[in-house]
Amino acid sequence: MTRYEFSKRSGIPESTLWSLGHKEGYDVRESNIRKIAQGMGVPSSELFSDEDNAVYLCEKSEVWLVKNFRRLSERQKGCVEGYIKALIEGN
Repeated sequence: MTRYEFSKRSGIPESTLWSLGHKEGYDVRESNIRKIAQGMGVPSSELFSDEDNAVYLCEKSEVWLVKNFRRLSERQKGCVEGYIKALIEGN
């Protein structure tokens, strides 16, 4: 996703996004953190996760998949996981 696309998706001006990426020690306002999370399609709490296995979604289709996966029952999630494993092992 380009900076322009993310700007439109999050509502953060492109100049602010540039500053976030290039200015060391740039002070990020809480409102922009919330907008970044919204643009990424994740709760803002996930931006502060210290887990080693954190994943950042880049494609709109990935966001759609994760949002809908979270709505499934545990049994349904197991079926989806098994299907994905079978697809990967089939290659």
